[in-house]
Amino acid sequence: MQTMEVERTFSLESVQTDLRDVMQAVAAREGRHQSESYQRGLQEAAAIYARAIGPNATRTDMRVFRESLGQAEFASYFSDIIDRGTFARYQAWVPDWRKYVKVGSFGDLLRNKRRTQWGGGNQVLNRVGENGPYPQRGIEPRDFEWKGYKYGADFAASWEFILADDFDELRNLPDVMASAARNSEAFEATSLHVQSTGPHSSLYSVQNGNLGTAPLTIEALQAAITAMTQHRDPVSGVPIFNRPKYLVVPPALELVAMEILQSLTMAYAATAASAVPLPTVNVVAKFGLEIVVNPWLPIIDNTSGDTAWYLFSDPNSNPLTGAGGLAAIELDFLRGLSGPLLLVKKAQFQQVGGGEDPRGPLSDMDVASWRVIHPLGGSRLFFEATYASTGAGS
Repeated sequence: MQTMEVERTFSLESVQTDLRDVMQAVAAREGRHQSESYQRGLQEAAAIYARAIGPNATRTDMRVFRESLGQAEFASYFSDIIDRGTFARYQAWVPDWRKYVKVGSFGDLLRNKRRTQWGGGNQVLNRVGENGPYPQRGIEPRDFEWKGYKYGADFAASWEFILADDFDELRNLPDVMASAARNSEAFEATSLHVQSTGPHSSLYSVQNGNLGTAPLTIEALQAAITAMTQHRDPVSGVPIFNRPKYLVVPPALELVAMEILQSLTMAYAATAASAVPLPTVNVVAKFGLEIVVNPWLPIIDNTSGDTAWYLFSDPNSNPLTGAGGLAAIELDFLRGLSGPLLLVKKAQFQQVGGGEDPRGPLSDMDVASWRVIHPLGGSRLFFEATYASTGAGS
């Protein structure tokens, strides 16, 4: 395989250092978690924290929690509790965009291409005589643009805030960080097929046969479905057995989409030139499309965000093979990370007589800081697997 060219637009050393720090932090965290003594301490700290934030918390529970925060060991446990709480809430929120977006992994933020070997080789097999020969055929690779980004943010809380009676905000910190990570994924996944002016021009075009302007109607869906099923392998010319499965719409079109896909019949106005029986069966409703409402569409698309609608094939299944579906877009996560990484900043000071700062990991400004790191990457793949309409037509 040929070596991929790399476009160096920022410091190689800085990116490699960032990735190394992330992976070292993961390894250190996992090794620490395997210690039995650490597990016992963590369970005790979790019990103290749970009693303090519970609905039946007493002043004694609050006092014990505040006093515990003054112990360096408990502060370490507390950071781990927030880490686990963030990850638990992150896992509990399964976004709908995963239905129509292929999910992969990456290990290099500097790469600028993704190579796939889909294309060619699937033509009808040649008839071979008694002694051959068998004709040789290959698979033509296709390269796609790929970009990776390091998403992240710092969350800080002063020592005074931590010790305060009201720590609803501190209690909600795992929810906030998990939400930030999921929102970053949704933004990145949506940006792969949407831009500020509408459907992304790198994926949709009239030349590709996957871009229209019709508003969301039964007739428009019929035309879009037909356009997708007519695509062929660009190398071999054979059918690719492509069928749309997901109808992706903004919140403004959710009820319209539901009306279309749940109506068993549709009506036409009969004219003298063309008398159509009333009512007519709505075949689109029997096609098996699933509605996915993406609230990020009108946020990213400033032009047709409330009117544009999209069709996507199943990225994980194909009617012919049963697996390895045709994907229009792919969102990749850093290899080795199953979710966002949460780090806590080390204490700036230690006691004069030795030992960690008893107040916990505070900076020189008496602030505890947590950092969320969530590397993501993605690429636009096969335009044959999707169709878009701006909805701006009449």
